[in-house]
Amino acid sequence: MELERLETLKDSEKSKIYLVFDTKNRRMLVEKHLLGNLPIYERLLELPHPYLPKLYEVRYGPEETVIVEEYIEGRSVAEAHPTEKQLRKWLLELCEVLSHLHRNQIVHRDIKPSNLLIGADGHIRLIDFDAAREEKPQAESDTRLIGTRGYAPPEQYGFAQTDGRADIYALGVTFQELLGKETKKRRWRHILKRCTALEPKRRYRYAWQIIWAVRAAQVRRYVLLPLFSVLAFLIVALSSFVAWSYTTDTDFRGAIEIVLSSHRASVFRDADIPALKRFQAKLALFAGNEQEAYQELLTVLPENLSYISTGYCDENGNLLFGGFETSFSIQHGILHYRSFQGLYAASESGYRYIPTESCSPYAPAVLALYQLSVFDD
Repeated sequence: MELERLETLKDSEKSKIYLVFDTKNRRMLVEKHLLGNLPIYERLLELPHPYLPKLYEVRYGPEETVIVEEYIEGRSVAEAHPTEKQLRKWLLELCEVLSHLHRNQIVHRDIKPSNLLIGADGHIRLIDFDAAREEKPQAESDTRLIGTRGYAPPEQYGFAQTDGRADIYALGVTFQELLGKETKKRRWRHILKRCTALEPKRRYRYAWQIIWAVRAAQVRRYVLLPLFSVLAFLIVALSSFVAWSYTTDTDFRGAIEIVLSSHRASVFRDADIPALKRFQAKLALFAGNEQEAYQELLTVLPENLSYISTGYCDENGNLLFGGFETSFSIQHGILHYRSFQGLYAASESGYRYIPTESCSPYAPAVLALYQLSVFDD
């Protein structure tokens, strides 16, 4: 490459950085002269990623490393005054590039807002790998104590060996700063708190875990919460309709009472069915004409009840009928049985009424009624 120096971007004891023009390929580049031997850039040359500056050349000079890389013409994320949505996008992109680096045992060790530039395409570029190192699982602590105070985790100051969780700590501090008051929101509070835990074992171990946590928060916010809101509205609307119908529509109220309780038990609530089942009573079956007996009964019995034959007769041979309080739904053509009122024995002279509390000697007749399927509907 034929490079023409245009401007000095930085000049310090440890580095000299120039803005250069590649006359052959007609493009702007950055030429860095960094003090010391930095083989990490050779590794990066072999590990390109969309969110890293493109490296074109790495060479070594006397006591320095020279890097030629893509020129990112853009502001840092801190200078961009981003919205929460943009910050979430850049956080996910940073997690992607950190996952790429950590898979290849590279720890950046200097994540901070000024090292996150926004390219012309709107995506981030993670820059400045001067403090980066390769993970050394056998080492007890880092050999170089490099990093930016306030962003670097405790272990980066020589207390322990750093790994990918050091970058996750710095990521958490960075986005706490960038999000500002937004960090108080539930969707951020847990994620950033776990990122910035002082003990490495309490942090996320991998950057992709942060991606999952952010996506889960989005699902809760944009899918589950609206769904729960719609369901809550429907429940309230349905409950209001049921309450209104229950108070204004007799038929509806009767139907609800049937649904909410065992209808058979509700009809026979005044009769002690378990006691009747235990009562050892025997009755003869009626051998006469039930229809004639029923017609005779209707001429003398109260008209406000409905009657059902039990098939049994009393000690005088009179057919026993069960009397029931009922209501009739004209709209649906349904007869609703409300309650059992007792037994009625038809005779030529009239009828004899046997109240529910006196039905024990006639237990078979009551149980015959109780077993009819008509009370299931």
